[in-house]
Amino acid sequence: MKIPEIQVFDESEKLEILEASYFPQIPLSAQEILRLISRVYFQINNDFGSFNDEVAFLSCEILKNSELYDKSLFKDLIILSLNFVLGFIKFKCEEVSFIDELYKENTDKYFAYNYAFLKFMTPLKEKSKIFLFFAKKYDLDELKGDSEKILSSIIFDSSRILIMLRKNNFSYTKKDLENLKSSLCCPVIADYFFETDKKLNICLHLRKRAYSMILDDYISEIDFSEKEKMAFLKCLVNIFDFKSTQTFTHTISTACYAFSLGKLAGCEKIELDELFVSGVLHDIGKMAIPRSVLESMGKLSSTDFTLMRSHVYFSKKMLARIVPKNIFTIAVHHHEKLDGSGYPDSLTAQELSLQERILTVVDIFSALAQKRTYKREYTKEEILKILKDLAEQNQLDSDLYAIILNNYEVFIQGAEEIKPIFNSPIADVELFYSELV
Repeated sequence: MKIPEIQVFDESEKLEILEASYFPQIPLSAQEILRLISRVYFQINNDFGSFNDEVAFLSCEILKNSELYDKSLFKDLIILSLNFVLGFIKFKCEEVSFIDELYKENTDKYFAYNYAFLKFMTPLKEKSKIFLFFAKKYDLDELKGDSEKILSSIIFDSSRILIMLRKNNFSYTKKDLENLKSSLCCPVIADYFFETDKKLNICLHLRKRAYSMILDDYISEIDFSEKEKMAFLKCLVNIFDFKSTQTFTHTISTACYAFSLGKLAGCEKIELDELFVSGVLHDIGKMAIPRSVLESMGKLSSTDFTLMRSHVYFSKKMLARIVPKNIFTIAVHHHEKLDGSGYPDSLTAQELSLQERILTVVDIFSALAQKRTYKREYTKEEILKILKDLAEQNQLDSDLYAIILNNYEVFIQGAEEIKPIFNSPIADVELFYSELV
């Protein structure tokens, strides 16, 4: 794509641009966003992430192969079970902790947060209340026809069955299941599991971790509206805040700056959408970096700096085979430089698209403009001086620098205009949660 000539706007033209606003669409499916949320959980805490996917897989298999199966329940079951570890990620995050202990300490605290977060941040609303039912007891007749009781029993009892299986290398005896029944919400779930395992060899899938494709197929079967897609994207971004507030705020700013600069550079609508989502995802790999590095109060040591740079490789791993190719490429190349001095692939100007160049520029702009634990926010003059120097060194695109220089206020206002997309009722989540506990 050819970069257009530098545009300089007078005040009347600025007004026309803002009135002709185009807000980004999300060129990802909700299924892709859900899988990204799952990978974020995995990267924040490996054991929690693994357990989360196991609960989702086992819950789906038990429901589909039981007399309780109702297609209308399946969508809710998948979303709820794929967020089983939400509260654990929120409160335990990087602690060396094993999910096997989840029913021994602060269980109500973790599941109450699941309820609060999913109630306000996702389309599930009151359905997320099932996370308060982890200690409820039902017989089979009580489950039939009651969607909340079915969902809570299957999800929580799947988690209890998994804890038993994990302690025995994913094997068990009939006696093990009988002994487990007294701790289940509904003892018949153990029987459903036994019959499902005989039929589909569930334990072998769990032992070999050979369930991802099956789970992906289940996720792909459900339908989502555009409104639901945006809700889950905002959910993903807010989970970043569990690990690093600086990454959370930088992500939002970068996505908005990318969209604004893309408009000024003449990108088409689909290219703007790709830029926006690439900005949202460009630092997703930082969820695998220790919080102590992400939230460092001072200059990073050489070891920590190397660790920080590795976030790009984690981003590659997390985005691979999920997001469309162009979004993947834009997101993982935001540290490349025109002279080949960037990383991870040492690409040169001839190999970098306009969208990749834009994300590189706004990533730096956003970092400079943001106040962080170790630095103040830079002034307009300081930012422009740094961008100018990098452009003159042939590291950043000089045309894109000139667009920002000549249209600075329009560029900033264009980003501010779409930031409300990320507005979320997180304050309501925290208030509601505090009242619950």
